[in-house]
Amino acid sequence: MRNILINFVAIVAIMFSLPIIVRELLSRRVTIQPISVPLEIERTGLSGIVVSNRLWDAWYKINTEVAKAKETRDVLPSSQRIQFSIPDSGLSFDSLIHHIRNFFGIEETFLSGELVCVADPCSIRNASLRLRVIGKGLDVVKLEPIGTQPLDAYWRKAIIEVLLQVDPVRGIMATSLGNEERAIAELRKISRVKSSDQLWALMFAGVLLNNVKDFDGSRESFDRALAIDPKFALALSQKANMELNAGNSDIARTLILQALNLAPYDAKSHIQLGLIEDHERHWDDAISAYRHAAAIQPNWPEIPTGTGIVEMHRSDLSAANKAFAKAIEIDPDFIDARAMLASLAALDKKYDEAVRHQQVVIKLSPNNAAEESKLGDFFQYGGKALPALEHYQHAVALAPDQALYLEREGEALHVLKKFEDALHAFQKAQLLDPALPNIWFQIAELRLEMGQLIEANQAFETYINVQPQGLYVAIARARLAAQ
Repeated sequence: MRNILINFVAIVAIMFSLPIIVRELLSRRVTIQPISVPLEIERTGLSGIVVSNRLWDAWYKINTEVAKAKETRDVLPSSQRIQFSIPDSGLSFDSLIHHIRNFFGIEETFLSGELVCVADPCSIRNASLRLRVIGKGLDVVKLEPIGTQPLDAYWRKAIIEVLLQVDPVRGIMATSLGNEERAIAELRKISRVKSSDQLWALMFAGVLLNNVKDFDGSRESFDRALAIDPKFALALSQKANMELNAGNSDIARTLILQALNLAPYDAKSHIQLGLIEDHERHWDDAISAYRHAAAIQPNWPEIPTGTGIVEMHRSDLSAANKAFAKAIEIDPDFIDARAMLASLAALDKKYDEAVRHQQVVIKLSPNNAAEESKLGDFFQYGGKALPALEHYQHAVALAPDQALYLEREGEALHVLKKFEDALHAFQKAQLLDPALPNIWFQIAELRLEMGQLIEANQAFETYINVQPQGLYVAIARARLAAQ
């Protein structure tokens, strides 16, 4: 009776596990095993399981960054694998999956290795990671010692090297973030050879060529991909994006409709159709496209954000505000919606609200000079010159070659009656960009307030000569006439 009960429980467990088994069998699985770590380093809290989990974190982040569209490999540290065994049999869930995959020849990759001290004393700084990538063959990845670089950056480097072995297209994209020229060259090498990666190499090369505005090259790459697989919906949608950027909105619409015919439940393609219709000022059709996208993916904040942008374009700011607010209900950290809410609040002269949203933008995008300057603007418009000055100065520190931020700093200093500092900022801005609109008017007004009448008149005259159609020319002429 006991054996019957045990076997019954085992059968029920297997039935409930069947969907998981099928998913595990169909996935292109990579298992990151615990990494061997020297005892001296393990005492600091960096155990083998911790290292494998940090490598998994890096793998997940890179996949999110460079290849959301491409089929991803199922990657887990062995410590996070499902653990289940059938009583009295010694057969575990993981070993069952492993043996079935081997029987059917389904690809499976294991990542193992060790952290090795290469110098005394044995510490994290003097440790070097060596990884073994075991799949159809064996590849060894050796990294330089960690040194002073952040650990997250080090794990990222390690995973990029592994990706170059097991998924070359994704590895190239990860390696070449910010270096499109190199990525395009490497992808083209892969695209010349018939392989399982050729189609994806062509598709990603088309995307990158579009990013650098090489529309002819991008079009050729997408066309080659579609010649291999005419039903490659993702290539159709990306080619539509390229044609829209190239100014061919009619062609873009035709392509995205073809993509939607092949993949009608692809929310991204509905979003893209919304962008195309918005570009053509077909605002009702754009809203309809975004509604279809929302029905498929109700929790994507970019969908109500896109809706809000359409509402702004047709001057319904109330509807736009509601749409952006819905986006941050879905994701309070969705930066695009926050930025738009800040701008709308400023348009409505709700500067405290604009500041609140813009502060979130700064938190999400630190060390961004343009966003710092914008926050300074909202403080300045709200009559708070001191915090405005702080953010303008931060923007200047981040981008010292940008004259506009120096001009903004000068304006805040002028309001705060710090005349000499304001004059220095204005003069520096003028030297950086002699064609900066209104800078001579700013200098003239400041000189006038400082009681430097001759210098003020000279600055007014320079402003009129440099900007004869300038916004403040009439005021400048009146100032000169008064003198």
